[in-house]
Amino acid sequence: MKLRSLFFIVGLFLMSEVNAAEPGSYTGKITEILGGPGHGGITYISVDGTVKDLADGKPCAASRYSFAFDTANENSGLWVSMILTAYVAGKTVYLQGTGGCKGDAEWLNQVRLE
Repeated sequence: MKLRSLFFIVGLFLMSEVNAAEPGSYTGKITEILGGPGHGGITYISVDGTVKDLADGKPCAASRYSFAFDTANENSGLWVSMILTAYVAGKTVYLQGTGGCKGDAEWLNQVRLE
Protein backbone atom coordinates (compact mmCIF):
# COMPACT_ATOMS: atom_id res chain seq x y z
CA MET A 1 0.00 0.00 0.00
CA LYS A 2 2.79 2.42 0.88
CA LEU A 3 4.60 1.60 -2.35
CA ARG A 4 1.45 2.31 -4.37
CA SER A 5 1.09 5.69 -2.64
CA LEU A 6 4.70 6.50 -3.37
CA PHE A 7 4.27 5.69 -7.07
CA PHE A 8 1.13 7.84 -7.17
CA ILE A 9 2.93 10.84 -5.64
CA VAL A 10 5.96 10.44 -7.91
CA GLY A 11 3.63 10.17 -10.92
CA LEU A 12 1.85 13.39 -9.99
CA PHE A 13 5.17 15.16 -9.56
CA LEU A 14 6.43 14.02 -12.96
CA MET A 15 3.20 15.04 -14.68
CA SER A 16 3.37 18.50 -13.15
CA GLU A 17 6.98 18.89 -14.31
CA VAL A 18 6.16 17.87 -17.87
CA ASN A 19 3.22 20.29 -18.11
CA ALA A 20 5.02 23.25 -16.49
CA ALA A 21 5.35 26.17 -18.91
CA GLU A 22 8.72 27.64 -19.65
CA PRO A 23 8.99 31.37 -19.02
CA GLY A 24 8.43 33.71 -21.92
CA SER A 25 10.85 36.53 -22.64
CA TYR A 26 10.83 39.73 -24.64
CA THR A 27 13.35 42.39 -25.63
CA GLY A 28 12.05 45.67 -27.04
CA LYS A 29 9.93 48.66 -26.13
CA ILE A 30 7.03 49.02 -23.71
CA THR A 31 3.96 50.51 -25.39
CA GLU A 32 1.42 50.70 -22.55
CA ILE A 33 1.17 50.35 -18.77
CA LEU A 34 -2.14 49.69 -16.99
CA GLY A 35 -2.69 49.61 -13.25
CA GLY A 36 -4.65 50.98 -10.34
CA PRO A 37 -7.13 49.92 -7.69
CA GLY A 38 -9.67 48.83 -10.31
CA HIS A 39 -7.26 46.06 -11.31
CA GLY A 40 -6.77 44.60 -7.84
CA GLY A 41 -3.23 45.92 -7.42
CA ILE A 42 -2.03 44.22 -10.60
CA THR A 43 0.00 46.23 -13.12
CA TYR A 44 -0.16 45.13 -16.77
CA ILE A 45 2.49 45.85 -19.41
CA SER A 46 2.10 45.91 -23.21
CA VAL A 47 5.06 45.51 -25.52
CA ASP A 48 5.58 46.18 -29.22
CA GLY A 49 6.19 42.55 -30.16
CA THR A 50 5.20 39.00 -29.37
CA VAL A 51 6.25 37.19 -26.21
CA LYS A 52 7.08 33.59 -26.99
CA ASP A 53 6.76 30.72 -24.58
CA LEU A 54 10.09 28.91 -24.77
CA ALA A 55 8.49 25.48 -24.36
CA ASP A 56 6.30 25.32 -27.46
CA GLY A 57 6.48 28.66 -29.24
CA LYS A 58 3.00 29.70 -28.12
CA PRO A 59 2.62 33.08 -26.42
CA CYS A 60 1.25 33.14 -22.91
CA ALA A 61 -0.03 36.63 -23.62
CA ALA A 62 -3.07 36.38 -25.88
CA SER A 63 -4.35 39.87 -25.06
CA ARG A 64 -2.82 43.30 -25.54
CA TYR A 65 -1.11 43.01 -22.14
CA SER A 66 1.92 40.74 -22.24
CA PHE A 67 3.17 40.78 -18.64
CA ALA A 68 1.64 41.43 -15.23
CA PHE A 69 2.90 41.83 -11.68
CA ASP A 70 1.32 42.34 -8.28
CA THR A 71 2.18 45.66 -6.66
CA ALA A 72 2.15 43.87 -3.29
CA ASN A 73 5.32 42.04 -4.43
CA GLU A 74 8.42 43.14 -2.52
CA ASN A 75 10.15 44.06 -5.83
CA SER A 76 7.25 46.01 -7.29
CA GLY A 77 8.62 49.47 -6.42
CA LEU A 78 11.85 48.78 -8.27
CA TRP A 79 9.97 47.24 -11.20
CA VAL A 80 7.63 50.25 -11.48
CA SER A 81 10.64 52.60 -11.56
CA MET A 82 12.45 50.56 -14.19
CA ILE A 83 9.36 50.07 -16.36
CA LEU A 84 8.41 53.76 -16.23
CA THR A 85 11.99 54.78 -17.02
CA ALA A 86 12.05 52.51 -20.07
CA TYR A 87 8.60 53.65 -21.19
CA VAL A 88 9.18 57.41 -20.84
CA ALA A 89 12.70 57.33 -22.31
CA GLY A 90 11.79 54.91 -25.10
CA LYS A 91 14.56 52.55 -23.93
CA THR A 92 14.86 48.89 -24.77
CA VAL A 93 13.85 46.58 -21.93
CA TYR A 94 14.24 42.85 -21.37
CA LEU A 95 11.27 41.23 -19.63
CA GLN A 96 11.10 37.62 -18.52
CA GLY A 97 8.06 35.88 -17.10
CA THR A 98 7.64 33.08 -14.61
CA GLY A 99 5.89 30.69 -16.99
CA GLY A 100 2.60 31.21 -15.15
CA CYS A 101 -0.24 33.36 -16.42
CA LYS A 102 -2.53 35.96 -14.87
CA GLY A 103 -5.45 35.72 -17.26
CA ASP A 104 -3.84 36.24 -20.67
CA ALA A 105 -0.71 37.99 -19.35
CA GLU A 106 2.38 36.22 -18.04
CA TRP A 107 3.50 36.90 -14.47
CA LEU A 108 6.66 39.03 -14.52
CA ASN A 109 9.83 37.61 -12.99
CA GLN A 110 12.64 39.86 -14.23
CA VAL A 111 13.13 43.35 -15.67
CA ARG A 112 16.39 44.54 -17.22
CA LEU A 113 17.04 47.89 -18.89
CA GLU A 114 19.34 47.71 -21.88
